[in-house]
Amino acid sequence: MQKKLNWCNDQRLLKRFEVKDPSQPGIYILDAAQQKKLADKLGNATDKWVKANTPAEAHKWVDKFAEEARAASAAHPIGTSWIEKVDCAELASWFPS
Repeated sequence: MQKKLNWCNDQRLLKRFEVKDPSQPGIYILDAAQQKKLADKLGNATDKWVKANTPAEAHKWVDKFAEEARAASAAHPIGTSWIEKVDCAELASWFPS
């Protein structure tokens, strides 16, 4: 139940604060092309930062995490999780207006 409530609260807040113009305050969601461009630009900057701030013994785990995360993302694209199919209208009474 908690997972459903968290999901629906996130959806409620996205609906309330989503903006279509990235120059406006709010939550802007990148489209697929923008996501790819950002990911390409970021490259492995996160891995480099984590490795620069952890002991050398941890670096293999940073690589393993990144590898597993890429595989999990490919195996479970947006729209395939059970949580995304929850009918939030049924849980609306749990949230303030």
